[in-house]
Parts: sequence; C-alpha cells; structure tokens
Amino acid sequence: MKQFTKQNLNEVRAEIDKALLEVGNKLGIDLSIGSIRFDSSLFRTTLSANVRKTQAPGDPAPKGGVIGRKFYSNGVQFTVVEVNYRRFKYPIVAVNANGIRYKFTENVLERAV
Repeated sequence: MKQFTKQNLNEVRAEIDKALLEVGNKLGIDLSIGSIRFDSSLFRTTLSANVRKTQAPGDPAPKGGVIGRKFYSNGVQFTVVEVNYRRFKYPIVAVNANGIRYKFTENVLERAV
C-alpha cells in the first residue's frame, strides 16, 4: 500500500474488525474502531471496548458477542460493528454492504444471526 485512500481504508477497516472480533472473543469483550481520519500517509482512529453484558434468563435479545452478527432492516443486510451501551436510544452501530454506518436500537439484535 503506497498511500491511504477512502477505498483502501475500507479494506483496512474490514481487516482490523476481523482481528478485533477474534481478540474480543478471546477476552470476552466487544472491541470496535470508530471513524477514521486520514491523509495520504497516515490514519487515526479510536478504539472502543465494552464489557459484554451477560444474558439474563428470559431476555430475548442477545447482549454479548454481537460484533459481526448480521441482520436485515428494510430488506438491506447489515453487520454489527460497534456496541455502546451508554447510548440508550441507539446503542448498535452497523454497516451495510457499501460500508456506510447506521445506528440502530437494541431490538435489532433479536433479528441478528
């Protein structure tokens, strides 16, 4: 890679997300990166980590290990990339096939596979 562009940073983000998913599963936490700021020779991003909530008996929505799960909303497939339980209304961030990020309520996890 000779320089950073919007297109190749999508590939970089996908590889980082895969590695963070593996590490997060090993440690029992959800890890995700935030928005990426870049120029041609460097990029910066933030790393978020959430302790996975345990699933309460009778709770229909899975609370832990949701990074990487896929679900459909209005016929479009999304993949969960970030969970921030401090945001009460829209704690789930997911991307579509084009890499565009959207916020969702926690009830989308009921449809996640």
